[in-house]
Amino acid sequence: MTASHFKQLLLPLYPRLHRMALRYLGNVEDAEDMVQEVYLKLWSKRDDLPDMHNVESYCLSLTKHMCIDRLRHVEVEEVDAEEALQPIAATDDVADDVERRDDIAHIKQIVNTLPEIQQQVVTLRDIHNYTFEEIEQMTGLAPTNIRVLLSRARKTIRERFEKL
Repeated sequence: MTASHFKQLLLPLYPRLHRMALRYLGNVEDAEDMVQEVYLKLWSKRDDLPDMHNVESYCLSLTKHMCIDRLRHVEVEEVDAEEALQPIAATDDVADDVERRDDIAHIKQIVNTLPEIQQQVVTLRDIHNYTFEEIEQMTGLAPTNIRVLLSRARKTIRERFEKL
């Protein structure tokens, strides 16, 4: 299947795939990321698509199952952000210690407001120090998608923290 035939056949399905992903994941950004993952998987199977009886049904089913897998598979243990961020050096200045603890509490609150998938990626990468490859294996996300999610999460955390 050529790229132009792939586009002609599958790009019109984007709105339906996006709506389905949005229903399962509950977040526009996560839904967009999921549909991107679906299209990547479809591209890798592009030679098998012409033989399928109902490509649209297959795409919808694939989207549904990938969303369910994401929701099921990414069960990351809850980590107390305060403990994870604790390696900040303690000082003799009580005011500095109090300020650091307040900063940690604010960061924890901000992380808890992120979309679930961003929380998980940030937790895995920045708190547990997993590599991108390990995160890919745990979540099933593509490395590019992990980097995008991590970038969005860090940007949101930075922006919200600066407002405080």
